[in-house]
Amino acid sequence: MSLIKKLRLNEEYVFSGTAQDLEQFLLSSKEPQVRKIGRQLYSLTPCFSMGTLVVTGMTRQATGISVTASVAEINKDYQQVQFKTTPRIEHFFIGIIFLIITVIVIVQGESLWFYLFLPGLWVVAHLWFHTIYRAQEEEVVDMIVRRLRLI
Repeated sequence: MSLIKKLRLNEEYVFSGTAQDLEQFLLSSKEPQVRKIGRQLYSLTPCFSMGTLVVTGMTRQATGISVTASVAEINKDYQQVQFKTTPRIEHFFIGIIFLIITVIVIVQGESLWFYLFLPGLWVVAHLWFHTIYRAQEEEVVDMIVRRLRLI
């Protein structure tokens, strides 16, 4: 499995009902907020995002936690709902900062402790962001799954 696939959420469920019923349920959601962004495409965002400190009604500098739901018709009475996320920019940002600091440490000839400290710091920072974001993304999906009783 590639690294990019591990950084993304990708879950599929089946909704028992028509596409119109599903759209009505999704768009009537208060938490998480759902907005239609395409023909069978919806954006789900929580009212509060712990990882990015975004609150509904606040001016946003970042996208916050965002899950995309795409709907595909299996037949008239069943719809396939796929929840996806994109890799967060923070994963790449942390990696770039780590590489820059590593080059600086090597050029300056720092002690061995820096070589041991930096990978540990990178792993902790990466896991922190990934864990916080993934937990919130999964909570957004779980709220919709429970509310719609998806299979």
